[in-house]
Amino acid sequence: MVKKADMARNKSALSVAASEMSGYTGYDKPTRKLLVSAERKMAVRVLVGVFLTIFINYIDRTNLAFASVQLNADIGLSPSIYGLGSGLFFIAYAFFQLPSNIALDFFGGPLWMSFICFAWGVVAAAFAGIKNQ
Repeated sequence: MVKKADMARNKSALSVAASEMSGYTGYDKPTRKLLVSAERKMAVRVLVGVFLTIFINYIDRTNLAFASVQLNADIGLSPSIYGLGSGLFFIAYAFFQLPSNIALDFFGGPLWMSFICFAWGVVAAAFAGIKNQ
């Protein structure tokens, strides 16, 4: 049978080992514990956000593929025209990520986010102008 004192000793040994592995060896013990705790909380929050973003992105791209079948039939687009439009959209989306982050640093979050929302609306409205040749 494991005693409570042994469990507490093992837990504190694991905590010290974890803090040494994460690179906080130059700090005193209370500061190390605080830093390890903050790192753990941050990692959980960031990972949850990342996984939610990946999941929503997957649903969005799958939804785009499913919508294309009915959309092409409804407005008379050929699959090649629809593919060109969505491909150009995603290529531009990937190409402008770095300049967008630089502009975010320059203009600040609220102003840049409002510009992005406006530009997103313009691009979405431009999709209404796609016509078959």
